[in-house]
Amino acid sequence: IIDITDKANPGDPVYMDTSDDAYGVTVVGNYAYVADYESGLAIIDITDKDNPGDPVYMNTSGSAMGVTVVGNYAYVADGSDGLAIINITDKDNPGDPVYMNTNGYAMSVTVVGNYAYVADRSDGLAIIDITDKDNPGDPVYMNTNGSPLGVTVVGNYAYVADKLSGLAIIDITDKANPGAPVYKATSGSAYIVTVVGNYAYVADEESGLAIIDITDKANPGDPVYMDTNPDPSLPFFARGSALGVTVVGNYAYVANDGKGLAIIDITDKANPGDPDYMNTNGSALGVTVVGNYAYVADKSSGLAVIPLNTALIQDGAGNNATLTLAGVGATNSLGANKALVIDTTVPTVTEVSSTKADGSYKSGDQIPITVAFDEAVTVTGTPTLTLETGGTDAVVNYSSGSGTNTLTFNYTVASEHISNDLDYVAASSLNLGEQGFYPY
Repeated sequence: IIDITDKANPGDPVYMDTSDDAYGVTVVGNYAYVADYESGLAIIDITDKDNPGDPVYMNTSGSAMGVTVVGNYAYVADGSDGLAIINITDKDNPGDPVYMNTNGYAMSVTVVGNYAYVADRSDGLAIIDITDKDNPGDPVYMNTNGSPLGVTVVGNYAYVADKLSGLAIIDITDKANPGAPVYKATSGSAYIVTVVGNYAYVADEESGLAIIDITDKANPGDPVYMDTNPDPSLPFFARGSALGVTVVGNYAYVANDGKGLAIIDITDKANPGDPDYMNTNGSALGVTVVGNYAYVADKSSGLAVIPLNTALIQDGAGNNATLTLAGVGATNSLGANKALVIDTTVPTVTEVSSTKADGSYKSGDQIPITVAFDEAVTVTGTPTLTLETGGTDAVVNYSSGSGTNTLTFNYTVASEHISNDLDYVAASSLNLGEQGFYPY
């Protein structure tokens, strides 16, 4: 697990060794699920990121290469034995695998709805109906020109990392009869692919990260590359070979074999930033990111958890901010610096009157009505007064006074009110409706 809050300076990895080689990883809730090759599925409690729990294993008859989890089931790409489905309702005692053999060699798997999509190496993409987990349907295949190593599904399309053929895009609208692949070649060997928005991000082994615009599925754009092998003079086992990738926000996280984790700013898809690296003890083969942590399938080192450096709000001089709040009433606390009093008493009306002299007024004359409160008020909206003016009452809109303790409503004498007077104004009503008065 790797701390990635500061993308340019991730924290040191925390490891949980597994009994075989970790090839793939996914995280759901407080558990990491590791495809652990000959040991099958390894389930690791990661509630405490600094001290993950010992793995719980469910052996599989093949070689676990990839894993995804949906609901109470883990789906394992199990090499020569195809797809293994494991009930993980009880994390301490997972159920025995149910298998659906595939013709090729299952390298990775993704699940959407009632279907599992398996990158089946020599036999292309295998689509398996998993509606009945205890009796999955026979695979439907779409062969590809290369060797499918990774697959992801978004909408009606499957995106396949097809090794030497690059990216293959397959229309899966009809699961029983998928469309012919559309290819976009890459300069390396496409191992894993993830899709976010209109872009596919391919872990392209020798070429690093390849970013491909897939807005037009029938004619994807040319790849934009960011090399993750900064020093080709290094021994092969120490080089950066892009073998896994996930994308969160503006960053791509690449499982970079002997160079551990590579983090790349992809804000500008046409010009991605240079990678920042966090080396790991093993060989990074797969990666997923959840919250503030990257989880790396680190082959011989098992699971690597890379923690975040959180104190990275800085001033102009580069000094880190102190993010721990002062105690209540202590120096630098809100209470030590401000005396804030919340007025919970609703203001009340103390008087209704007018500044207009007693007398007779003709149609069109304006008469101000003042409403006094026991404290200053702030007006929101347009409050009204209803004045009893005889047969037809008058509704008068607010005019002025917000922020004081006296509000003014201007009444304009109408022709139908000429024979009446405002002797009843003291008995008139103040109508707030959806508006209101608030203490100032």
